[in-house]
Amino acid sequence: MTSPCTVSIRRADEHDVTGLPTLRRAWSEEQAGHPLEDDVFEEQFAQWYAMEAPRRATFVAEVDGKAVGTLR
Repeated sequence: MTSPCTVSIRRADEHDVTGLPTLRRAWSEEQAGHPLEDDVFEEQFAQWYAMEAPRRATFVAEVDGKAVGTLR
């Protein structure tokens, strides 16, 4: 028998800044149907997020402490 997973949804904070671009890239690639050839994606996302964070609520979904998704 497997043990149940711990699932949580919480508001993103400054500790999530490095992981959010990775989740956003994964979402963007899923939407595009292929990997993105974009060497500055994470950098541009970080800049966008820094500007938008004060105006937007971002939440992180975690399974067993690992971020698996976001919601804005």
